[in-house]
Amino acid sequence: MKLKTQKNTSTLAPQTHQFDFYKDSTGWYIDFPEFLAMGLGTKADLAMVSGADTMLDYLSKGAPRINLTFSNYELEQAKIDLKMVTKNQWGATYKTNHQTIPQVWLCNVTKLFFNGAHPYRIFIR
Repeated sequence: MKLKTQKNTSTLAPQTHQFDFYKDSTGWYIDFPEFLAMGLGTKADLAMVSGADTMLDYLSKGAPRINLTFSNYELEQAKIDLKMVTKNQWGATYKTNHQTIPQVWLCNVTKLFFNGAHPYRIFIR
């Protein structure tokens, strides 16, 4: 992986993760069977909603499955740049760098990957 810069965009340690997402008849979901196996929640807890679904529709170009890289470090060739606007006990809302996707809400499942916190910025490619 090449870093665009050495700028960490949060107080979290630099992290990069790859995730698979799939779309079925009810919507988009992160493919995270370990979450279900550990009894942390249900499939509904893994749903991508409130702009995250729109973002996945855009990035997948109509495909029902997509693999994406997420980082709190600037990524070379990142397609989406999320900047946190607000957060509460249920998740965080991010403004995007795309007019067609004005906001994305990410639930607290995100915190499982970023040391218990929502990063201030998330880069996606």
